[in-house]
Amino acid sequence: MQEVEIEGTKYRTGKLDAFTQFHLVRKLMPLFSGLGESFANLSGQQIGGDSWWKQLGPIAHAVAEMTKEDSEWILRTCLGVVSVWNGRQYTPITTPQGQLMFDTMEMTTMLQLAFTVIQDNLGSFFPAPQTNSLGEEALPSPLLMQQ
Repeated sequence: MQEVEIEGTKYRTGKLDAFTQFHLVRKLMPLFSGLGESFANLSGQQIGGDSWWKQLGPIAHAVAEMTKEDSEWILRTCLGVVSVWNGRQYTPITTPQGQLMFDTMEMTTMLQLAFTVIQDNLGSFFPAPQTNSLGEEALPSPLLMQQ
């Protein structure tokens, strides 16, 4: 669970169950692949330059290729675990059917909230290298070594 403030409004994100997390990863995998490729090519480049924008192509392609149904499923799934502070308590921002409760919500707010839910729920899926007490990088997981 994480609290975030966007344009003066407080939101709280929740946890997705393990099966929903799996399906979220499955639907986002093309985008994650594009992110990895783009960021590998972006190291050391100035943000906003022509080359920088060109390197974002794999991300743009992954988003453009996503079906409307998949993209809406991702957004509705993420927003389904978000609540907004109404001054007295946190209340859900979506109905049980996934419809937004507030027609004033902007697309940028919706995307920021979805990203926060993804980060909060899937962050451990992309583990950072662990260090031991000597400050040396630990050995990779045996599960990763079997690939």
